[in-house]
Amino acid sequence: MVPVWFQYQLFFYLYAGNILTSIAFKFKQKTFPGGREEIYKQLNALGKISYEEKLVSGVFAFTAFAWISRSYYLNQLYLELMTRL
Repeated sequence: MVPVWFQYQLFFYLYAGNILTSIAFKFKQKTFPGGREEIYKQLNALGKISYEEKLVSGVFAFTAFAWISRSYYLNQLYLELMTRL
């Protein structure tokens, strides 16, 4: 079940995002010539991903997975402990 505050915040963020992108910071230009080439140039300037960056990405992915799935594993552990008592 979704918390009530989340429903209001989601509505607010969608509304505010629409206002910001359509009124406050409206783009008059529909295309950006040379934009794709500039992005590729910047990506190539970064170089290959290093071992340390891969390691940090792995730690982050593991932490996110553990955080998301903690309730499932805690429930299983709790049930296992309660059946042994």
